[in-house]
This record gives sequence, C-alpha cells and structure tokens, in this order.
Amino acid sequence: MLPEASPVRATRRFAAALFLVGVTIVAAPAPAQQRWRLPAGGSAVFEAAEQLRWYPVADPKRRPAKPTSQAPYATMLFASELDDDQLRLRVTPTDVRWIAPAVAFDLGVTGRCRLDERFEWVEEFGHLRLRGAAGPVAEDGTQTIELQLETEAPKGGELPDRVFAAWLERVRHLDARGRLVVTRRIDAQRGVVAEFTSQLELDCVRGPDDERLRLELEQRWTLAELRDNRGAGFGGRVADAVRRAAGWIHAALARGTRWDRVRETSQSQGAGAWALMLLALLHAEYDAGDTVVRARLNQVRRAELTQTYSLSLAILLLEKLYAPRGERDALITGAMKHSAPRQPGAEDRALLEEWTKRLLANRDRDVDRAYVSRWSYSGNGYDNSNTQFALLALHSAALCGVEISRGVWHSAAQHLLTAQTPTEGKAVRLQLIPHRDAREAGAPRLLDRSAPTATARGFSYRGADEIPYGAMTCAGISGSTLCIANLTGDDGKQAAECAALQQTLRDGFAWLARHRTLRRVAGDEVGHHDYWYYYWLYSLERACELSQTAWIGEWDWYNDGAELLLASQRDDGSWGGEVDTSFALLFLKQAQLPVITGLRNAPRRGR
Repeated sequence: MLPEASPVRATRRFAAALFLVGVTIVAAPAPAQQRWRLPAGGSAVFEAAEQLRWYPVADPKRRPAKPTSQAPYATMLFASELDDDQLRLRVTPTDVRWIAPAVAFDLGVTGRCRLDERFEWVEEFGHLRLRGAAGPVAEDGTQTIELQLETEAPKGGELPDRVFAAWLERVRHLDARGRLVVTRRIDAQRGVVAEFTSQLELDCVRGPDDERLRLELEQRWTLAELRDNRGAGFGGRVADAVRRAAGWIHAALARGTRWDRVRETSQSQGAGAWALMLLALLHAEYDAGDTVVRARLNQVRRAELTQTYSLSLAILLLEKLYAPRGERDALITGAMKHSAPRQPGAEDRALLEEWTKRLLANRDRDVDRAYVSRWSYSGNGYDNSNTQFALLALHSAALCGVEISRGVWHSAAQHLLTAQTPTEGKAVRLQLIPHRDAREAGAPRLLDRSAPTATARGFSYRGADEIPYGAMTCAGISGSTLCIANLTGDDGKQAAECAALQQTLRDGFAWLARHRTLRRVAGDEVGHHDYWYYYWLYSLERACELSQTAWIGEWDWYNDGAELLLASQRDDGSWGGEVDTSFALLFLKQAQLPVITGLRNAPRRGR
C-alpha cells in the first residue's frame, strides 16, 4: 500500500489490493513485517543525486518553470512524518520530487503484490492515480516497484463546490500519464530504507492550446545518517542560519527593497514589510542603534499606516524595542509569571496609542463590535489571518501601557468560539508538553499513552463552513490563547468563557496532531498546500510559543521545521524574498513570548 491519503475524509482513501501471485508464492512463507526505527523525534538524512528535466515536446530547448513545490525541499525523513504503525508517510506528497521517496519509504509493502493508490494533489498534475506491482524482496533486502501514473478527477462529494470549481479551473486542460520504477534496499536490521533509485517519466497535455510537455526525473537517495532529535551541533547550526539570514535582511534594507515602492493600499503594506524585517533583526539581536535599523525604524514611525497588517507589525516592532533581554527564558523557567511592562518613550507611546486606535477602527463593521470583534484589512468583512495579527498587536500595546478594554477580548473570544470548523474523525489522544518539562526530562520520556483526548477541529480563512488549513488553525489557537491570557481572573461568566476557549485551543492542537506535516502547509484544501509556506511556519511558531508547547504529542514541531529550514537555506542566507526570510528567521528564533504556561491536558468538558 502506498502512503495513506489524508485522514480527513474516508471517501478520499483508496485501499491497496494485495494478493498472492502464482503457486510458488502461495507456498512461500510471508516475509516478516518491517517497520521504520528512527530516533524518537529524529530523522533519517539522505545523500541524493537528482536530475529533473521538464520541457515542451515541440521545443526541448525551452525550459518552463519546474513543476515543484514552493515549500522547502530536503532529502530527509522525519519520524513525525510516519503513520502510527511506523510503516509509511502519513500524508501524500504534493511535490513531484517526493513521489518516488513516498513509494520507496512504504514498508507496508512486504513482498510481491498489486498496488493501487492516489496522491491527492501533486503540483502541476493534480490528483495522480498510481497502479502497478511490487516484486519480491531479495535476501539482501532489494525490491523493485513498477507503477503506471495518470491524472484523475476527484469524485463527487469529495470536495466542496468552491474547491472543486477551483480544481477544475487549474487542471481542466490537464492530462498526464507516465511510469515510475523504484528499486530500493531495505535494511531490516536497522529498520530503514538504506537506499533507492528511481526513474519517473510523465507525459502531460495542458492548457487551452493542448501543449505537450514531458517530465523526466531520476533520483538516487542513500542513507547518510540517523539524526537524533536536536542532536549534537543543532543549536550551533541554528545560530549560524539566524546570523546569515539576519545579515541578508540587513543588507536588503540597506540597499532598498521592492517594498519601498509599495503604497499603503487595501492589500499592500510596504511599511508593514519593513516592520516585519526589522522585527526579525531585533529578534536576531541587532542593535536598534545600528545605522540601517535606526533609519528604517524612523521610516516606520513616519509612515501613514492604515491597514491591519501594517499597524499590527508596527506595534509589535515598537513593543520589541522596549522588551528586556532574557525574558523568554525567564518565562519558560518560571522565574517570571508574566511579561514585564514596557516603558516606551513619550513619542513612541503616542504612536502606539494612535496605531491602536486605528487598529480597533478596522474591526468588522458588519457585526456589532460590542459582541463580536474580528478584523480584515480595513474594516470591511473579516478573515482569521488579520484577526490573529490584530490580537497579537493589542496584547503588545497593552504591555506598553495602552489601555485595551476587556470588552475587546470578550468580543474577540465570541468570534473564535464560533469560527472553528466541525469535528474531523475520532477523538485524538493529545498531550501538550511545555518547554520546561521537555528541557528537564526530555520529551520522549514524558509521553503519556493514556493522555486525555480532544476532538480535531481547525480554522479556515473565514467561516466555519470552509476547509481548515494549518496557518489558519494556528491563527485560531493563537487568538484563543491571547484571549485566555487577557481574560483570566475575571468573574464566573468570564471563567466559563476561558474554559470554552481552552477547549477550542485543545481541539485546534488536536487538528494539528492529526494533520502534522511540515513538508507542506498542513490541511486538505486542493492547491493550497504550499501557498504562503513560510507564513505557515511562523503561524505554527506563534501558536506553540504563546502557550509554551514544545511537543504536540510525539511531534517536536521545532526540530522538524528548523531542520527543513537549515537544509534549504540559500547560499546567500535567505529563503527567497524578504518576507519569507523574515518569517523563517522568526521561526528559528522562537520569537513569540509565551502568555500562558503549564499543561492543558484536562479531560474534555461539555460546553
């Protein structure tokens, strides 16, 4: 059986048909079931040689954009990516370069059998059906798998109408067929795939002009090492990546960025991008007196900020200017119970008050703000992304002494309590391990198989009737955590509200546990898997750091994200553009301060 499709919808799964072939196979003993044996929370790192050719058949010299994911690509397999039986990947790949590894890493295929599976969404090819056969496993562990591939439309009822329409628009002229041959060697003693080679060929017809393209991908992966969770040298490698990324951002601000020419409009915030880049530099411990930093800070101060993202990032930036050093460690160890009040200068205090006033004016005008607070770019409608940034900024403004009415937090809580999507599947056993416990005892030794359960419920960009995905689920978790922190200690009615928010938070983490992956944006919406990938990482960092969650069950989210970023950082220190690089740096720095400490592993209570 090839990697299991997303567990969200049973209708999207295709069971592999296994049967014995021939009399000699019936008489032969069944091979022993192999499972992956990776270090707890660790990874298998591979050396790889790859060649990808993608060209129009009519003009082989022309090179169209390669059909690969925008998410970082690294030739490693994380323990967290395997299913509960440690046999195969939990989620099907969206990057064409991961089709062969996904097949090669499936240890559920133990011998000669027929295979039939579907990968839900591969970039540029849509849904791919894979059919074929696996040969016997030789004495040295070698096995060959041959598959035919072809595009396949989703079945009726699998996707909401809006998503199905988007799928049709992207692939309505697409027809791809091809062949994959994988030869792998299983090291049964170590419980790993020691190496594999593969040849993938896909012939594709796409576009209104029926352009014919051909993809040829050859890969050879060889196991280089089994890497422990946050093993030797991990901290040093992260520190070096942060230094290089910060240097690149600093140089970009010094020479000028494309954001310098962006006006403040409904969905374009040039000054907001400066604020994000400066926030990353301050977290990388650049001094505010640095010539470039000081000049850009003054640009942000002078900018005419009107949009929610820009206002929020500018508030976060000024709050960081006045934050004491070492605060995060003090909060994690328990030396501090709450963040220290900030003492901004008179001019910055006046700016913070004005920006907060504008931010509150950007709340959705379509609802009664006394009862529901949610944000869009400028006050017309709402989305959970703008709402998340607004709540982060209001918390920072309050740290700086700006008065924020409790009514704002109550009305924001009411939005979050009604915005979560319906329950997915069976309850998930959920344990959230805080940083302090993970540091002192080592998280793998703290895992409790009898931990209480939570129902998996995510958040979408807007309504509860849309499909949830990773970044927005994290936005809902972050917003819930901030509301809890700012409402705790009030009267009985508000205590009940906080209890409901605690369950919203736990259900959100259960959704992340169910969909856990950093290979792409977590979730199930077709074609969304690697849009704003680095924003997804930054959102995950905020959701976990705000609630001081180091491990989500068996998933060390920071180890996996950091390893992917370290493996994919460019030679110049960036991850592409200024915004993506800033998000990546903030993830690596674990920049968000916790506002709630302690475990949230209480049994589910009725609402």
